Amino acid sequence: THVQTLGAHLREKLSSLRHHAAVADLRHIGLMAAVELKESITAASVITAMEDDGVILRGLPNNSIAISPPYVITPGEIDRIAEVLARHLDRAATTDRTA
Repeated sequence: THVQTLGAHLREKLSSLRHHAAVADLRHIGLMAAVELKESITAASVITAMEDDGVILRGLPNNSIAISPPYVITPGEIDRIAEVLARHLDRAATTDRTA
């Protein structure tokens, strides 16, 4: 189905973050994902920075970022979410000396 295809695309785009210096864990099922950050980096600061770039995600307990786009999202929009998330995780890891 369309949603399964999009879920696979999201999983593929986020897979490179699994070993990112700022990421403690990455979980996903279908078109939903959660990126748990290491304790030294706050999810709220990454989410706020992403909002400045036009990507709105929400925080979860345990210092995680939820990715749960609508079913009408396009592959290009998923690409944009992944790119902006990676860029802000890079910035967070660079400024965090313990990451």
